[in-house]
Amino acid sequence: MNQTEPQRLDNGNEPRAAGPNNPLKNRRDFWWKAVIALAVLGAIVATVLIKSSRKDPLQEPAPGAERAEFPPKEILATVNGAPITLAEVESQFQGLPERFRSQFRAQKDAFLEEIIARKLLVQEAERLKIGESDAYKQALSEHSAHAGHEEETLMNALLETQVFGRIRVSEEELRVFYEEQKADMPAGVAFDAIKESLRNSVIQQKRYEAVEKYISGLKQKAVITRNEEWIEAQKALTADNPLDKALSTGRPVVADLGRGTCIPCKMMKPILEDLAKEYKGKAEILIIDVGEYPLLARRCRVRVIPTQIFYDASGNEVYRHEGFMPREDIREQLAKLGVE
Repeated sequence: MNQTEPQRLDNGNEPRAAGPNNPLKNRRDFWWKAVIALAVLGAIVATVLIKSSRKDPLQEPAPGAERAEFPPKEILATVNGAPITLAEVESQFQGLPERFRSQFRAQKDAFLEEIIARKLLVQEAERLKIGESDAYKQALSEHSAHAGHEEETLMNALLETQVFGRIRVSEEELRVFYEEQKADMPAGVAFDAIKESLRNSVIQQKRYEAVEKYISGLKQKAVITRNEEWIEAQKALTADNPLDKALSTGRPVVADLGRGTCIPCKMMKPILEDLAKEYKGKAEILIIDVGEYPLLARRCRVRVIPTQIFYDASGNEVYRHEGFMPREDIREQLAKLGVE
C-alpha cells in the first residue's frame, strides 16, 4: 500500500516528497507547499480536506458548537466567525504563481477550502501565541525583506512546533517503505545501502500525513459555514471528470484512486477492468489516476493509494477501503449496494 504525496512544486519533474526540508525557510512558497501543495497528489510515496461533492463530516461544526449564520452572498465562508469574502478569494487566486492557478482555475471551490485551511492555521497560531516564540521571531527577521510575510511565517512556525518537530522515523518504517518500493528500484540494491537516502522520503511522507491530520483536527473543532450556492455553481461549471460523470448515471459507483507506478495499483487494474465489463450497465467501475486528477483525489480525501470508494445509486459514499482489495471483497460490497 503506497502513501500518497503532494507533487513537487518547483518544476515539472517527477513528483517527489512534499514539503520543504526546512519549513521555516523559503517563505515565499511555503504555505502553498504546506497547504495548497497538499491538493496536488502525486506518485512515488503517493489527501485539506477539500469539500466532497457529497456530505463531508469534517465540514460539520463540532458537537455542541453553535452553528454560525449562513453567510451572505458576497461571503463565501466563515471560519469561527471570521469571514472569507469573494473579493479575498479572487485576490489570493490572482496572486498565485501560474502553476497553481492552472490547478485551481477550474476548481475555485477547492481553492476556497485551502483558504479555509490557511485561516484555521493562522487562528490556531494566534491562540497558541506562536508569535511570541523564538522560532517565529528568528524566521521573521530572516524574511523581513518580503512584504506581507508575517502570516506565512506564523503558519510555518506553528507547523514546525506543533507538527514537524514531533515526527520520527523508525528502522522498521524504513524497511516497510523499502519493501513497498523495491520492485521499482534498480536490481540488487540492498536495504542497508539505501536506507538513509529513503529516510527523507519517509519523513516527507509523514509530514504530509501529519499536516492532513492536524488540519482535519482543526476543522473538527471549528465552526465553519460555506456559501453552498456559490460552491454548487462552481461544481456545475467543472463537473468534467470521471467520478462526477459516473455519479450522475444513477448507478452505484466504485472508484479506485491510484497510480500506475504503485505495486498494489498495478495488481488492482486487471481486476477492476474485468469487473467493469461484468457489471456494465449495473454499476460504474472507475480507475482514476491521482496524477491526472490530483484535486479530485484531494476532494475525496485520499491518504494512500490505491483507495476504493463505494457510492450508492444516489451518489452517497457508503464504504471505502485502502490498499489492495481482492475481487471477491469488491463483489461483496457491490452486493450490499444491491448490484448482482
